[in-house]
Amino acid sequence: MGLPSAERVVSPLPGGPAVAEPVLDGARGVAAHVLHRVDDQGAFASRALDAELRRANLDTRDSGLSTELVYGTLRALPQIDAAYGRFLRQPPEQLDSWLKAVLRSATYELIGLKRKPPHGVVHTSVDIVRMKRGQSLARVCNAILRRVAENADDLPCDRHRLSVPEWLARNLRESLGDERAETFLTGRAHQTETGPPPMGIRIHRHRTTRDRVIQALSAQRPKATLQPSQLLPHAILAKSLGNPRDLGPYQEGDFSLQELGAQLVTGLVPLKPGEKVADLCAGHGGKTLYFLERLENTGSKVVAIDIDDRSLDKMVPAAERIHLNTANLQCLAVDLTVGTANVPQDFDVVFADVPCTGLGTVHRRPEILLRVEKEDPRRMGKIQTAILARAAQLVRPGGTLWYSVCSPTQEEGLQVAQAFEAQCPQFQRINPQSNASTATTDCSAPVERDPDGAHRIGPWLEDCDIYQLFGWNNPIS
Repeated sequence: MGLPSAERVVSPLPGGPAVAEPVLDGARGVAAHVLHRVDDQGAFASRALDAELRRANLDTRDSGLSTELVYGTLRALPQIDAAYGRFLRQPPEQLDSWLKAVLRSATYELIGLKRKPPHGVVHTSVDIVRMKRGQSLARVCNAILRRVAENADDLPCDRHRLSVPEWLARNLRESLGDERAETFLTGRAHQTETGPPPMGIRIHRHRTTRDRVIQALSAQRPKATLQPSQLLPHAILAKSLGNPRDLGPYQEGDFSLQELGAQLVTGLVPLKPGEKVADLCAGHGGKTLYFLERLENTGSKVVAIDIDDRSLDKMVPAAERIHLNTANLQCLAVDLTVGTANVPQDFDVVFADVPCTGLGTVHRRPEILLRVEKEDPRRMGKIQTAILARAAQLVRPGGTLWYSVCSPTQEEGLQVAQAFEAQCPQFQRINPQSNASTATTDCSAPVERDPDGAHRIGPWLEDCDIYQLFGWNNPIS
């Protein structure tokens, strides 16, 4: 748990002189630094943590503690803030940002983990604050954490359950039902650690087999846990794999990284050989390349559409890494909230994985809970409805439209689907009773639709994020 002996060179103001600030190398220092960046700078927890762990070069045990402190603190944040907040004279949001980050991490360790002697947690945390902010705030930190340690048994902290605002808990129950909502909120309860969910790996079957990749990864990472998915014949759930991009099978193009829910929602879209497919809001192209792979050597064409040129520029190199034929891949930069520009209107399949709150991914991205507001699902739902109206224009008669969203809320799922159907009544919802398509999906086990015709994917099926998937036919008139 040592404190730093190195320095980081920073420039406090644009164009200002470079100065040295202390670098926090211990497990608690790394966790505090990540929590500070997440709260104060809007950083993504996973990326900030990866960067700090690479820089600090911690051993496996301390890396695990840093990960536990970051993810555990963020998932239980309302309880954490309430716990140390009992001993403050002002609300937590008025605290110095560094003091707040250290108080959060230390409070979680004191009342959530209870693994280390309290005096060691307090001592190291006070040293971190002293190093970053000086003696005055270090004394404040010491006084508060001592009170937390003295009252630890009376301060609630369920580290295996997401602590969410009441409006969101109510929304989850209304949108998913009590059983699914509870499964989602307690989705990490079966694990001894509260770090990120398993990493999703998608095997490229035109290159190799899942068993061969598991064998190769096990040889290079003997301590890794590699669990084959029961729902997808090409997917693996991986833990303790380190950076998979450093491994031979990745560099050779045998697999890609894609969260299991994202794989499932793409694999469930029925496809036929030779079809022309549009992937809207394509982002970095994980789903685009999955479609391209499914349709490899069938004469099909896949078009990726996104507002961000930079993301689209990465698509062809990504396809080439996994040895896909890019002659049948096209990328178009279009803002679908404005219009469809010159995009052809003759697609057999249009898939829209639309922008959303991302609430279905909070186990993987717990910092979302710091930023989401009660009105955000409805606000994003309006954007999604506008995009679906544009997407419908691209579907040829007889084609299908698919709407996907990585959020569990009705405002971003069922209500958007209903609003779209009111705008485009000619489109007919595909549901278990009416879907007579001869196209094939890519799942090795059935994933049933709900009575309203939607697929809802989440931890009640396998260890994955929540997605909702709705489909419509555009009948031939």
